[in-house]
Amino acid sequence: MHGFSFVALALMLPGLPWLSPLALPSIPVCGPPAQRRIHGARTGPILARAAIVSVLWVATPLLALAVGAVRALVF
Repeated sequence: MHGFSFVALALMLPGLPWLSPLALPSIPVCGPPAQRRIHGARTGPILARAAIVSVLWVATPLLALAVGAVRALVF
């Protein structure tokens, strides 16, 4: 799963304008089936785990950006 995510994110690096919009959404689309194939769990827990990880991947950079903005305003 991590290997696929890193490859999908690396595809965004070359700056190809048509590839970036395709690479990022492929992670949540292809990730849960890969986890199910590897871990053999039911679909419900896999989707819940994928949703939590997706939220954390979005929330962590936003939190870091907010902390940086507050620090820039205060200091």
